[in-house]
Amino acid sequence: MSFSFQAAGTVEQARAQIDAATIYGENPQATAVKGFILSELAAWPADTPGRRAGVIVEANGHHDDYCRNVTLTMRTLWLPDEPAKPVPDPA
Repeated sequence: MSFSFQAAGTVEQARAQIDAATIYGENPQATAVKGFILSELAAWPADTPGRRAGVIVEANGHHDDYCRNVTLTMRTLWLPDEPAKPVPDPA
């Protein structure tokens, strides 16, 4: 069985994206990785003056009768103080 999760944005946005990630079939490995990611997001560094702490999450894994592997990357994504303003429609 294989799985793959990706999320990016504020910690709250990433948490919602990981919560919403679909696990197909009965995959205890994916469930365990999802739980680990959510626990790390709960402890993610707070914002600092002038910078908002976001996160990028990439996780994938595979297991069968002969092997198990998981690759997980979580990195800080420094976001601007203010969300980007929408670009006006040229029409």
